[in-house]
Amino acid sequence: MSSKEFTRPDYESFVSTDEVDKEIENTKNEICRKAKQMFQTKETKKEAVAAFNEQLKELNEEIDHNLGVLDELVTRKRVIESSADLPA
Repeated sequence: MSSKEFTRPDYESFVSTDEVDKEIENTKNEICRKAKQMFQTKETKKEAVAAFNEQLKELNEEIDHNLGVLDELVTRKRVIESSADLPA
């Protein structure tokens, strides 16, 4: 959680409707800007998670392949060792 402190305008300092209208417009613009930034951040996160998941999938496939190769090599070693123990 963020512990950022937010400041509020001094509402009593606004003495005309034009000042309030200007602050309203600035606040609306700020909300829109931050909403767009939040959406972009969520999309970037989604893309990053998808990329990480794809990388994990590929690594799992590679490990599975390597385990298969290792199993075959161990089996081949046993065959060679057992045939070496046999009299010619």
